Amino acid sequence: MKKIWSYVEWFDNPLTLSGSIATGDSFLAAEVMGADFAYNGFPFIATRELFSAIHSYFGDGSG
Repeated sequence: MKKIWSYVEWFDNPLTLSGSIATGDSFLAAEVMGADFAYNGFPFIATRELFSAIHSYFGDGSG
């Protein structure tokens, strides 16, 4: 955590923290560490439901 604080003091722009952000606790931890933003990505990309939705929308890609 010391590294992040030294970076926040040196870097005078918004800081975004990403990676392993999955719960509200993770967002709170990012805020406590001094990040201005927290990015959680797209956690649904590997689910069967999304795959079937994408497959039905785009088809099987055969043309």
